[in-house]
Amino acid sequence: METADDAKIRLLSILVPQLGPDEAIGSELRFGDGRYRADLAIASTDRLAAIEIKGPRDDIRKLEAQLSGYLEMFLEVSIATTRDLLPGVRAIAPRSVGLIDITSATPQILRTPKARKLLTKAAAAYWFRTFELRNILQSKGIRSHDATLTELRAMTVGSLSVDEINQLALASVYERLRTRHTAFVEELGHTPTLDDLRILTLPDLILATNEWPGGKHGN
Repeated sequence: METADDAKIRLLSILVPQLGPDEAIGSELRFGDGRYRADLAIASTDRLAAIEIKGPRDDIRKLEAQLSGYLEMFLEVSIATTRDLLPGVRAIAPRSVGLIDITSATPQILRTPKARKLLTKAAAAYWFRTFELRNILQSKGIRSHDATLTELRAMTVGSLSVDEINQLALASVYERLRTRHTAFVEELGHTPTLDDLRILTLPDLILATNEWPGGKHGN
């Protein structure tokens, strides 16, 4: 039976040629204080997309909770799934969510995701690592030496406009993906392999588990 990695490799074969010159793709991107992990993510300074893979062995009853997190934290979201799971996925996913059929050897895009223009300020703040929050606040002349992570986020939300915080958040995610994406492209042959996928896979780091905009849902 096909594994999630097999599905990722086939998805990469159609996604990578479509990437813009300033876009980066990554695998297993954690978000929401580590409560979620995007199977595949694409980032640039003006794009933040996620793809959730649902294969034959997955329980789609978890999908509704997962989608609430994805839709809070990404500008566009797609679900890649098999033909037999599509009716159940369609019943759960809003029409703004893209659909990809991964039943055949070449995945087929059934519905293009509808992209939002901006994250909420609260959601955008959850993409920053602690040192990035401190740097932002320092650039605004705001002292934050003794602040907790929750306080740092609140202070950052209060000090930036929605456009500013989105610009910085997307840049943060893009930089997180860019180095591995560059190495992936340099090693990539005619078609992606498991070794190529491993290059794209981000370290399994869990961030602090504070309350976040999408609630306390698990993977």
